[in-house]
Amino acid sequence: MCGLFGLVAQNSTSSEAQQSMIKVIAFRGPDGSEILDLSSEGGPILGHTRLSIIGGESAAQPMWAKNGRFCITFNGEIYNFEQLGLDFGIDTEGSDTRLLIELWNLMGAHSINLLRGQWAFSIWDSWEKVSYLVTDQFGILPLYIHIQQNSICWASSVRVFKAAGLPLTPSSSNLADYMGLRYHFAPKTSFSQVSKIPPGTLVTVSSDFRTSFELWAHDEAETLRPKPVSTKELARTIEQSIELSLRADREVGIFLSGGVDSAVIASVASAKADTRVKAYTAHWTADELQSELKDALESCEHLNIQIVPVEITPSDWWRALEEGAEFRDSPSAEIADPVVYLLSERASKDLKVVLSGEGADELFLGYPKYALENLISNPFARPFVYLALKLMVIIRPESPRLERINLALHSDSKTSRWDLYFSTLPAARANKKSIQKSKILGDTRRQQLRDFQGYLPNVLLERADRNGMANALEIRPSMLNRDLFTKAMRLNPSKQTRLLKTKIDYRKAAELIVGKSIAFRKSRGFPIPLSQWIRKDLKSEFEVVLRLESHTLDSVASPETRVLCLQEHLSGKRDHALLLFTWVSYLIWESQWT
Repeated sequence: MCGLFGLVAQNSTSSEAQQSMIKVIAFRGPDGSEILDLSSEGGPILGHTRLSIIGGESAAQPMWAKNGRFCITFNGEIYNFEQLGLDFGIDTEGSDTRLLIELWNLMGAHSINLLRGQWAFSIWDSWEKVSYLVTDQFGILPLYIHIQQNSICWASSVRVFKAAGLPLTPSSSNLADYMGLRYHFAPKTSFSQVSKIPPGTLVTVSSDFRTSFELWAHDEAETLRPKPVSTKELARTIEQSIELSLRADREVGIFLSGGVDSAVIASVASAKADTRVKAYTAHWTADELQSELKDALESCEHLNIQIVPVEITPSDWWRALEEGAEFRDSPSAEIADPVVYLLSERASKDLKVVLSGEGADELFLGYPKYALENLISNPFARPFVYLALKLMVIIRPESPRLERINLALHSDSKTSRWDLYFSTLPAARANKKSIQKSKILGDTRRQQLRDFQGYLPNVLLERADRNGMANALEIRPSMLNRDLFTKAMRLNPSKQTRLLKTKIDYRKAAELIVGKSIAFRKSRGFPIPLSQWIRKDLKSEFEVVLRLESHTLDSVASPETRVLCLQEHLSGKRDHALLLFTWVSYLIWESQWT
C-alpha cells in the first residue's frame, strides 16, 4: 500500500506546503515519494509515497499513460493485473499500476469492474481537465476529501489537510455517532469539513471545483437471490480468492488467530508458498482461558506453519493505543485495535505484506447477531428467545453484552437493533442510514449488507489499514474478493445459522481445506481481558486521561462523570470497560488534533 494526495486550488500552493503534505504520509510509503505540480496546466498537485510490493523502479508514481493523456496516483494492489494485461494486450512492465492506467486509457471507468484487489486511486485526465477518484467495492483502503469553495483536496490521510493549512476541527455534531457506535457511516467522519469517500464510489472533480459522486459497484438483484452452491464450489472459490491475494514480489505472512478464517487462509498460503509461511499470533498470559494461542498453535502444527507468538502486556496495549492515535483519522473503535498495531509492529521486522481474515464474518454470517436475527424472524422461536434473554439478564445483570442484546431486541426499529449489538452503552445511538427494503432481501440479509456499509469498512478495514501502515506493513483481507462476495450472496441466509451456530455452509467448505477439527472449532472471539487490565494494571493511565478536558466530549460526559464510571468499574459492580475505552480512545485521539 501507499499514500497519495491531490489538490486543486484557486490560490497557488508553496513548495514548502507541498513538502509538508508529502511528509505527513511518508509513513505510508517509505520506499519513495514524488510530487507532481500540474497547477500551471489547470491540473492538480499530485503527491505519492510508495511501499513497494509489486514492480520495481519502473512502477514509481505519479505515472503517466503512454499516450500522455492520463496520470495516476494509486494506493493498493490489482491481483489479476497480469491476466488483464494478457487479455487486453497491455505491456504491464511487471507493474499493476501500469496495467491500471493503460486499461483506463482503453476503457475509462468501465475498467473498474474487471479489477480484483484493493484500491483507492486518482486519475487526472489532461484532455478533459477532470480528476477521477475511485474506491474499491469493500472500502478496504481509505480516501478522504476536503471540499471548499475555492479548493478541493483528497488524500489517504486527513493529516494531509492539516499540513496544507486547510480548516480542520473535530465535529461535535458527529460525536454522538462515535459515542454510540464507535464509528461513522461514510461519508461522515470525525471532522466537520472532511468526508470519507464510501466503498465502490467514483468521484469526478473538475478544475472549477465542482464534484459529482456515483456508485460504480451495484449489487444486482440477481446476485442477491439464493441459489444452490455446492460445498466443493464454495471451497474452490475461497481458495481462489486467497490465492489471488498472495500476488506479491515479496514474502507474504499471516495474522493468525484461533479461528477458522485465518486457519483457512494459512492453509492455502502454505500450500502455495515456496518457503515456510510465518504466522503472527497475539496472546496474553494474564488469563490463558481468554487467549487464542493454544488454538493457533494447534493450527500451525496441523498446517506446518511457523508461528511467531507476540505476547501483549497491559503496558504494551496502552503504548500502542497512544502511539497508534498519531496515525488514525478517527478514534480507535475496538479494544483489539492496539493489538493489531503490535502485531503489525512485530511482523514489519520480517515482512511487508500479511494476509488477514477481515470480512469473512460479514460474508458468511459469522456473528451471533445474525443467528439471533434468524431466530427472532421465526414466529415459533421468537418467544423462547425473549424468555431466555430475560432469565439471563436476571442471572447476570452486570453483563454489558447482555444489556446490549436486551436493548437491541427491544429496539423500536430494525436498524437500531442491528447497530445496538456492537454499540457502546449507555450512549448507543443508531445511524438512520438503512438498506432499501426489498421483496428479495430478508432482515438477516439487510443486516448483513448494512455491515458491509458500516462496521466492516469503517471499523475493521480502517483498523487494518491504519495500524498496518503505521508500521509500513500492508494487511490484505484475503476473503474480500468480488467473486467470493457474489458466491456468498447466493447462500440462503436463513440456512447459514442453526440456533446460535454460525457459518454453516462456510464451515462445510472449510472442512475440505483444513479438516473438521479446525473448521468446526468453537471461536473464542479474541477476548482481550481489558476489564481486568483496567482494574489491576491500567487504573492510573485511564484515570489521568479521563480527567482531561474536552470541548466536545465534556458536553456528553463531564470529567467527573467519567471518573465516577471508572470507580464503579474498579469496584467490580459493573463492567464499563468498553465505555471507558471509548472515552479514553476519543480523548487521546482528540489531543492529536487540538
